Amino acid sequence: MKFGKLWMLLLACLLLVVGCSDLGAIIQCTDDEDCAALDICSEDGLCIPLEAEGLIAGECGDGADNDGDGLFDCEDPDCAGAPNCQGDDDDTGDDDDTTGDDDDDDDDAVGDDDDSADDDDDVLGDDDSGDDDDDSGDDDDDNSAGDDDSSTSGTDSDGDGATVEDGDCDDNDPNQSPGFPEILCNGIDDDCDGTTVDNLGIDGDFDGFNSCTDCDDGDGANFPGNTEICDGIDNNCSGEPDYGGEVDVDGDGTLSCADCDDGNPSNFPGNTELCDGQDNDCDSVTFADSAGEVDGDSDGHPSCDDCDDGDPTIHPGNSAQVDGIDSDCDGARDWLVTFHVAVDDAGEFCLDQDDPIIGPTGGWTTGSQYDLWLESGSHAIGIKGWDLGQVISAAIVHFEISNGSTWVSDASWRYDPTPAAADSTREGWCEASFDDSSWDLVLDIGPIGIAPWAAAPSSFPEDSPAHWIWDHFPVSLNTQYFRKEFELP
Repeated sequence: MKFGKLWMLLLACLLLVVGCSDLGAIIQCTDDEDCAALDICSEDGLCIPLEAEGLIAGECGDGADNDGDGLFDCEDPDCAGAPNCQGDDDDTGDDDDTTGDDDDDDDDAVGDDDDSADDDDDVLGDDDSGDDDDDSGDDDDDNSAGDDDSSTSGTDSDGDGATVEDGDCDDNDPNQSPGFPEILCNGIDDDCDGTTVDNLGIDGDFDGFNSCTDCDDGDGANFPGNTEICDGIDNNCSGEPDYGGEVDVDGDGTLSCADCDDGNPSNFPGNTELCDGQDNDCDSVTFADSAGEVDGDSDGHPSCDDCDDGDPTIHPGNSAQVDGIDSDCDGARDWLVTFHVAVDDAGEFCLDQDDPIIGPTGGWTTGSQYDLWLESGSHAIGIKGWDLGQVISAAIVHFEISNGSTWVSDASWRYDPTPAAADSTREGWCEASFDDSSWDLVLDIGPIGIAPWAAAPSSFPEDSPAHWIWDHFPVSLNTQYFRKEFELP
């Protein structure tokens, strides 16, 4: 209450000369108890007389309890005669139909009407349409026009912490509420902002499908409806690579749908073709050689592995030997070599190794013959001979192969210049790799028929071109070593 209003009240009392307290004494107060029985404590802290509502023009429509009796405007009997409190409102809470003269007794307990036709009040945000707030409990509670829906204000049906009034776009779904994080591609407006990230339309790989529908938006070869190919990738976005056989069973790096033999890691596209009778490079043919890896002679070895696929007796690992033929396909021919050896008086014969020896040489009249299998390549023959009578010693050798090649003893052979030395000084002397550069060339005594030996030893060919050989030492030295290297074709 303003202090000016006090002076207006005092002036009215003087004019009417009724109902006024003693105006001579001004009493300060903090509440009504500090004032006289018919006075109240004003907002200015002064005791003033208890006034009647509507005493001053406009008080019956200003929305205030001017006389402090707990009643507002037209609800206060003091305003019964005020023009704005005349009309058809019966104070039962039923809305009236007259402009400017209703107080409404609605649920908000406020008696300040907005003076709009067919309407309750405009303080709580009602709809101003005149068809709600009937004081029955079914009044407008959500500030929506024409909405007398009997709902209870502020109900959070889904328990997500927000009501419809708070902006919950689906109060039956606890996963949708204002402020919730938007989840990509779930088709739901999670944060109730009216949009979803599903509709952003991002197509990272430009294949016509955005990231919400594309299972791989970083690869333009993978998208819904695409044709599935054999690459181990879900090309059509079905959820898995479903071309058929997009696994690698044998671990060779090639999927079964592209591998001609996914049970064998030696066979896959691009592999080097091997000679094994299989399609190692998956080109639909076995082609390690021009014959196509077939076994022409049925000896268990394909043509690319068989050095003669027309002869079943010739193949890798063959233990049978064929004279002049590479019967085991190791790159060397097998030769049946016939050796004729003789020493006056006796001796031993070695071939490619000095231990064990092949056998005795036989005497100068008979000699010995040996048929031995050798392969193509370098070899060495050795003769250890002695003369029991210490008169004269000599050795003779003849050997040949089936192609007509012949080797005989002659001046090209070598002997040990220190035959009495320990055996360790000539270790390996019968091997092809032995270094005989320190040995001397033999003494070529002469061909068969020369005295004192006359005819050839009985085991020798009659026409052998072999010569008798020995060393250059005196006849009293009766033991000697001879060697010769040769090459078989």
